[in-house]
Amino acid sequence: MVSEPEYEVRSDRNADPATPITSGGRPLIGGEAAAAGRSFLVAEYGSEEAVDQLIRRGRPRIGESRTGGSAIVRARISDRDFAVFKKLEDQTGRYQADLVREGVQLLLAQDVLAS
Repeated sequence: MVSEPEYEVRSDRNADPATPITSGGRPLIGGEAAAAGRSFLVAEYGSEEAVDQLIRRGRPRIGESRTGGSAIVRARISDRDFAVFKKLEDQTGRYQADLVREGVQLLLAQDVLAS
């Protein structure tokens, strides 16, 4: 995986308008394009294992276990509460799921402190 300082160097180099843009040659398609893309990713991230970890399918599981799906909690809220919730989401730039998880953690911590 590319270190943070190396990422910054590469980012600065690629963002510099003085950096020449060179042709990559003829366009690749199909399996040839997939192989070239994979080769590029391995060069960027250092190993096949690092690339495989980065491109896992699906959402990552929440919690310690790496297998199976995470528990799902569903609830209905009023239109008014949802409008306020959406405003919070927009103001913080966080996903609904992150806000709900934080809310659940706060309630659980409050309950533990009250017990």
